[in-house]
Amino acid sequence: EAIKQHDGILVIGTSETGNHLSGENYWAMLNRDKAVKPYFSVLGGAGRCSYIWFPPILANPKAFRGLRVFYYLNPTYWREDLNGFSEPYYDRYNGALLVRSIFPAAKRYELQSFVKPYFQGKYQQEDWRDYWVDGLKDFNSFYSYDLYHLLKGGFPRKIHNYRYPAPAQIWMWQYGLDLTHNVSDDYWAQNPATGIPKIGASEFQYQALAAFIKLSKEVDMDLVVFIGPYNGILARHFSPEVIPEYKTVVERVKHILIQSKTQFIDGSDLSFSEGVFRDVQHNSTFGAWKIEQKIAAYYNR
Repeated sequence: EAIKQHDGILVIGTSETGNHLSGENYWAMLNRDKAVKPYFSVLGGAGRCSYIWFPPILANPKAFRGLRVFYYLNPTYWREDLNGFSEPYYDRYNGALLVRSIFPAAKRYELQSFVKPYFQGKYQQEDWRDYWVDGLKDFNSFYSYDLYHLLKGGFPRKIHNYRYPAPAQIWMWQYGLDLTHNVSDDYWAQNPATGIPKIGASEFQYQALAAFIKLSKEVDMDLVVFIGPYNGILARHFSPEVIPEYKTVVERVKHILIQSKTQFIDGSDLSFSEGVFRDVQHNSTFGAWKIEQKIAAYYNR
């Protein structure tokens, strides 16, 4: 509700969004960019992709109604080891009591297939310890986000011009990067000649995205999806056989977004841009600037 009061935007995404990057990730730049009017509030973290958000949305539909939401979609979550329901990720961001409470709503919205797997493991039976764990998660969530911003004094002033950075600034953003392989020097030293993971055959992430979009429309959420890049340069060097798979993911995601008439920003063309990544899947600070420029152009159109 506080975000809606100042016409702000909630940014959701996975580990690329959860990374602070010493205050230089794309959302931090957007909040300092004098050419961009809205402020961006962030809830990102490893594995926090579309289906992870079903419980909080179903539990608080009024809070999400009319809310401007920016979702960073990272193609890496279509790879073999991530293209399916993850109980650890689901548990990290949703308590057992919350998930149990929204299950009737999940059935009404035909989302039970994205909730039911959670109860096939350790949460098959209700446990009094769930109450304690949920309370701890609530406290941690409050401290991590709300109190942090309160102590920091709110949002920064918008005084920076990111459209025309000085050459010295670009040099700083690229410092420590191996531009040939599109990763950091540190990553390359520890993982030489390593490509990017193969895409999995499961339809799970496509189905989850389509269901997330459908729910966003049913609760009247103002959703914009950013199609993030994959590390195409690294793949071209060491795993060229997976590039067609990633291109297929991007095209199928675009098709889902177009068919559902969902607003989106295409950042997939950064996949083959030097300096955008610092490892297999996470953007560098230079990449954050490139991403920020695409987002800024959209909101200033």
